[in-house]
Formats: sequence, C-alpha cells, structure tokens
Amino acid sequence: MTRNFRNTLICLALIFLMLSVGGCSNKEKNKWTVDGKEVTINQSENIITYDNEIYTYEKNKSYIQITYPNKMVYREEYSSSGISTSTWSADPNLSTGIIDITTYGYLSERMIIDTILKYSSEIDPNARFSLSGRSPILGFIITILGAIVIIFPKGSWYLNYGWRYKNSEPSKVAINVQRVSGAIAVIVGLLLVISN
Repeated sequence: MTRNFRNTLICLALIFLMLSVGGCSNKEKNKWTVDGKEVTINQSENIITYDNEIYTYEKNKSYIQITYPNKMVYREEYSSSGISTSTWSADPNLSTGIIDITTYGYLSERMIIDTILKYSSEIDPNARFSLSGRSPILGFIITILGAIVIIFPKGSWYLNYGWRYKNSEPSKVAINVQRVSGAIAVIVGLLLVISN
C-alpha cells in the first residue's frame, strides 16, 4: 500500500466519521429555546408556540404574515430582490409607527420569519432574505478540496506557486503550510456540513 493511498483512506475515513457524527444529532430541527423557554414550529398547521402562547403564520412565495397572540399582525412582502415591504397592523393604543414587539414578551418578527424561511420549502432558500447562508454542498466541496490539499501538498503548492517559477521545488515548511491549510479547509467544510 503506497503512502498516498494510505493517506487518502485515512482522510476519507475521517471525513466519513465526522459526517456520521454530525448526522447522529438527536436535536429536533423544529424546536429550540429562547431565554430558557422552548419554541416549537408546526409547519403543517403554520403555528409557532412560545411560552405557552400561539403565533400563527401564513406564507407563500410572495409574503409571510404573522399573527401574534395579542392579535397584532406583521406582514413582509417579497420581490425577486428581497423584502419589498413590511407592515404592522398595530395596537391602536400605540402612537408610534415603529413597534418593538419584544416589549410585549413576544418573539421578534425577525426571529420568527428567519425560522419560517429556514424550514420552508415554498420560499426560495437562496433569496437574500433567507436566514440560511450555510450550504452543506459548499461545505462538502471545501472538505473534499481540503482533503486533496492534505493528500497532495506538493501538487497543491505547484498549482498555487510552482508554476510561476522555472525548476522550483517547495521547501518542507511550504509543504507543511499546505497541509495545515488543507486541514483548516476540512474543518471549516465539515462545520458547514454539520451545522446545516
């Protein structure tokens, strides 16, 4: 067994181990906590529950509307470039047009909408207004590229620097720097894959 083949197997085994550990999380994706209180999203009924109070929402490709427990309504409308309008149907006792819903002890409209966008398949997850900037595909690509740099540091050095010079050879330090940068890329890539 050649050294490169053995290193390739070790890297692939580590990648597989990290991916399988990330997949074993028992945390439910539709539950999280805010200020020590559980928040649950029920996508089939369009309901969010927080602190024993129910928030309802409507969504489609062009808008999201949230009805708070006190009957206040927040609506965001979207165009292809992002949020086009946002409006409150406010409490008549308020004199200001700016509403901080958290003063009522409720979840902020931004937190609710980001959560709805994160778990919604109807709204384009690649749009600018989506919470999810993390991409498992990008993480997988970064992980593979990092593993290649770890396995073939000399080739990576030639692709980055060696082609610029005639008859050049990388030093041992340059090879080690390539391996360390590959390891960092693998870690970042795995974090992107696991965190999504």
